[in-house]
Amino acid sequence: VFPFSRIGVRISPHAADTLKYYGTEDSDPDALYAHVIKSLSKYKLAYLLLTEPRWFGGAYDKDHSTDPGFEMALINPAKFRHLYTGGAIIGAGGFTPSSAEVAVREGSYDAVAFGRWFISNPDLVDRLRRKLPLNPYERKTFYASGPGGYVDYPSFDQVPEEKR
Repeated sequence: VFPFSRIGVRISPHAADTLKYYGTEDSDPDALYAHVIKSLSKYKLAYLLLTEPRWFGGAYDKDHSTDPGFEMALINPAKFRHLYTGGAIIGAGGFTPSSAEVAVREGSYDAVAFGRWFISNPDLVDRLRRKLPLNPYERKTFYASGPGGYVDYPSFDQVPEEKR
């Protein structure tokens, strides 16, 4: 058994115009999530991770530059940040390197987590630090059996110069 300070919790508040996670529905989701977040404050967790409701079911995965989720404003910090007093709040969902930097700098989140970009960029931390372009990801390979899509993305140094 670990102390609460070594445990993190991820919740995914949804919005009316985006995909709901696993079809979850509530008559008053803001009140529900506000209650959960306030309740979690008493545990002094390592972190609370809030997923931004900016996913459209992979509809834009063929061309990431057209995904409106990457351009949407943050929703959760204004609604919920003031309710959580237990420690760090991490944001996830629909962040680009530049929007993540802004979210942390402006205090919307203490940190930002990346999922899709980590899968397709084994050297993501270095790419972010050096402001290098990212490999696009292929969602169809997510959660597939076998190594394809997980261990075959190149690091920046492995990408031929003419393709950078």
